Amino acid sequence: MMKKLNRVSSKVWKEVIALKKKDRVLIITNPEKDVKAIALSLMEKALEKTNKVEFLVQPKKGTLDFAEDYVIKAMETRPSVIAIITSNRLGRDRFRTEKPLVHDGKKYTSIFEYMWRVEKSFRGFWSPEISLDTYVRTVDIDYRWLRKVCKKLKPVVSDADRIRVTSRKGTDITFSTKGREAQVDDGDFRKPGQAGNLPSGEVFVSPTIATAEGRIVFDGSLSYSKGSMVLKQPVVVEFRNGYVKRIYGGKEALVFKKEVEKGVRMPFKVFKDKKLAEEYSKNAKHLGEFGIGLNPKAKIVGNVLEDEKVMRTVHFAIGANYDEDAKALIHYDGLVIRPTVEIDGRVVMKDGKLLV
Repeated sequence: MMKKLNRVSSKVWKEVIALKKKDRVLIITNPEKDVKAIALSLMEKALEKTNKVEFLVQPKKGTLDFAEDYVIKAMETRPSVIAIITSNRLGRDRFRTEKPLVHDGKKYTSIFEYMWRVEKSFRGFWSPEISLDTYVRTVDIDYRWLRKVCKKLKPVVSDADRIRVTSRKGTDITFSTKGREAQVDDGDFRKPGQAGNLPSGEVFVSPTIATAEGRIVFDGSLSYSKGSMVLKQPVVVEFRNGYVKRIYGGKEALVFKKEVEKGVRMPFKVFKDKKLAEEYSKNAKHLGEFGIGLNPKAKIVGNVLEDEKVMRTVHFAIGANYDEDAKALIHYDGLVIRPTVEIDGRVVMKDGKLLV
């Protein structure tokens, strides 16, 4: 396993990041066995290229927890490469949560997001909840092939008047991506401002605000604050005017409903600004993401990091979006297996088979 692990870590620095001698690298991880082993392997292989590597360990953090202050302070030093290998999440930025950074009218409650999207001062990746198995299996892929597929699919998903997703289990939802540009997680993080998941393998977009209508029947896996669950029973989420109106199904649906409700309540405990709290509370029920999985080695394992990359699936997220105009404290992803996707009258996926 160690031999495979080190080989994949070498591939990451060479093909995904294009690490250089002048780079200053920040690696952030947790004490848990798998993520620590991956992070240590990445550190060792990074040191073969540059001697400027900072390695930080913080306690495991959940979606609503704050990152340790020393982690945020390390980011503020502006490293050129950031790798986040965590057993759950990085944690939120307590400093910008209380006093957001503003750029072009948008508020940023994370120095990481601000450095990535506005300053474009680093390149890197994050791997929440990753296991050793997932890392050695799904990160070791053909990145030239993946980048080619993502390049074809991105313009199809962008700026669409109407996207309709259906499935045999009952999913039937429509939404727009008008005015939106799709993003790709193609494993190409070789230039400043480029960053994303490892494993890579998806094209995703933030649906236009308040356009989602219909229902999603999640039948693969579903994430929540404690991780992800492979669904034994479908979880049905109904949308009206872009926001969740009803969640139902079996026991797993009850768990998920409580998680979303918590995301609605929590902003009033986190933010002193009432208007900001109201904004975050409302968006906890917004349709925040639509994505198409493209990693040929990914499979459903009950870890959203890998699950959302599975081929022949699409995923949706409830909560915060990636265009920073629907902010929320939650972002929970769920899978729909073997869907049919129609974009402005063109069928781009039929029963899970990509036609583009």
